[in-house]
Amino acid sequence: MTPQCTPAQKAPDAAHPLDLLNWKQVAGLCFAAMAMLYAAFEPVACWPLAWIAPGVWACGVIFARSTKAALLLGGLSWVAFWLVSVWWLILPTGVGYGFAAFHQSLGPLALAWALRRVARGPVPMTLALPILWCAMELFRGAGPLSFEWFFLAHSQWQQLWLIQIVEFTGPLGLSFVVAAASGLLVDWVRTKVLAAPKRPAVISTAVTALAIVVLLCFGRGAANYSPVEGGLVGIGVVQDVFPLSLSQPSATPDQYLDRHIVLTLDLLPDRPDVVVWPETMIPPGLNREAATFDPARASDAEVRCFARKIIRDLKWPIEKTREVMTRVVGPQPMAAYRCAATEVFLFRHLKPEQINALSPRAASTLWSFLQRPIWSTETSAIKAELRSLSTIKTAAAHYAMETNFSLVFETIKGRAALMQVLAVAMDCPVLAGGSTWHRNPTPLDQDDLWIYRNGVIEFTPDGDWGWHYAKRALVPFSESVPGKYSFTSLWRLMRKAVPPSMVQIEPGPSDTPYLLRKPDDIPAVAELHTPVCFEGTFARRCRELLLAGKPGQGKILINLSNDGWFVYTASPESQKQTPEHMLHFTQAVFRAVETRTPVVRAVNTGISGWVDPGGNVRKMMKNPAAAGRKNTIAPFRAVFHVAPGGTTTLYLRWGEWFALAVTGGCLLLALIPVLLSRNSRN
Repeated sequence: MTPQCTPAQKAPDAAHPLDLLNWKQVAGLCFAAMAMLYAAFEPVACWPLAWIAPGVWACGVIFARSTKAALLLGGLSWVAFWLVSVWWLILPTGVGYGFAAFHQSLGPLALAWALRRVARGPVPMTLALPILWCAMELFRGAGPLSFEWFFLAHSQWQQLWLIQIVEFTGPLGLSFVVAAASGLLVDWVRTKVLAAPKRPAVISTAVTALAIVVLLCFGRGAANYSPVEGGLVGIGVVQDVFPLSLSQPSATPDQYLDRHIVLTLDLLPDRPDVVVWPETMIPPGLNREAATFDPARASDAEVRCFARKIIRDLKWPIEKTREVMTRVVGPQPMAAYRCAATEVFLFRHLKPEQINALSPRAASTLWSFLQRPIWSTETSAIKAELRSLSTIKTAAAHYAMETNFSLVFETIKGRAALMQVLAVAMDCPVLAGGSTWHRNPTPLDQDDLWIYRNGVIEFTPDGDWGWHYAKRALVPFSESVPGKYSFTSLWRLMRKAVPPSMVQIEPGPSDTPYLLRKPDDIPAVAELHTPVCFEGTFARRCRELLLAGKPGQGKILINLSNDGWFVYTASPESQKQTPEHMLHFTQAVFRAVETRTPVVRAVNTGISGWVDPGGNVRKMMKNPAAAGRKNTIAPFRAVFHVAPGGTTTLYLRWGEWFALAVTGGCLLLALIPVLLSRNSRN
């Protein structure tokens, strides 16, 4: 007699044919896949593993007997991946390190669930896996906590023939191709398990192989891309070694300033058209608005707020605060500080033999700053006088310099004047990264009247301030706690969780590029667009910068960065790089190909260099003397001769169209099970 199920008893669902693996097997596949994925990126850089790892991980979550095991072990394997891959975040922020590993592992949970659903339908994994994987990468790059690192595409940065596709699609296009190839592994395993016809898997393999061949054929020619016709721009880049720490500062701002001036003057014989310093390498507050602030005429609240930018725990009465701030800014006219800065520059920085390399205009302007008479206006006579001043090292000269040193290194105007003097001596603009202070147009209270920005300041060869750009894509919970003006109460609460030493920065107002002109040239030689640090890792942000320029004008992307946070010290004389430095540099390759614009990097403690529009690394700053000391950082300076780019790529024109297509693909994949379910009922 056949037993019957009562209404209260339901027959157990039959196991799906794909539910094969126990939790140990699932864990083995998922964690092995993440080990391969880690090895695909820098510093191991075994790029072929990126073509296998997604498929192995997908097999683990798809063929698991239990959905819970698939989600748990699939998610934990990604947590392990992030903990190992971004360990260098511990150096600046342990809390941020843990939060980043947790947040970046949320997307893979959704990916694991979606893969199990889709794999039990008719859609081949050669299509489903790349769509869902790219959707996960799109999620990671969206919102205020976006982090566009470790895309599958980034593992292929040295494969120039492959990466040319990003000119059309951005990085997600190459991630799609890599994930599609990896999806073939799942399709063939699924065909074997289900004893299904091989024809769909064969067709998927043929289509994928054909797509890769077409991609390689196109990439072979595109990798040799030549920019628009035009002259070369000599870009002087200075890189030094100043590790950073919240607890132990490596040097004072004036030491940064001194060291970079000396390195810059070594480029004097090469006659660069522009000199670039890395992010935050000048003392804070050297912008025009801060240097021309007059505490004697400002309100009490404004003076106090300005003073707190310098003295955080300010408790002085307003009279003393106003007096001290007047001395800090500088009470004298700017001409007096230029005179003092020129004398300090000749005494401390400019070597007598370097004076011969000064241009006639530079020598004449420097002498005019000194406000001294001269017997002849001939360039040779002026250089002779300058040389005599730079060689006087007597006790009397040292005594006389003490007043000048205090004028220069103890005032905002004095430091700004020293940068202006350097630009005059180089006879070219100096674009230096630094924190700037500005009046807040929309203050929350009296403690918010002045704000910080992180940007780039131009010091002109005429001895003045020029163009200024402030970073707009800020590092969340480090440079900027989100919600200051929209959710103020919540923002105040979250701000307390961030150390006070981590100064909060406001985004800049515009994307106006810097127009580089050579002496006596009326038209601009090139537009210089300067994404600062984290901004250079966002394809869409660099696209916005370039679109803010003039169509048809030659363009160069210059990424100023400071990777000093990601350095560990082997000894006082030997600062070691972490994987962050190379991972950060690889982003420049993709920005160059996406926009067909050369990318120059100027990085403190990191890897400076430049990449041409075809993705070829033309120069990477490495120290030959450190060849036997792996990953050792060393000071470097060089002039890169770069031809500006000017082509409008499909990615520049249409932006994130491929991301939108991926989103549409995800919606279609979500609808397929619903439609199949309705058809089965009918």
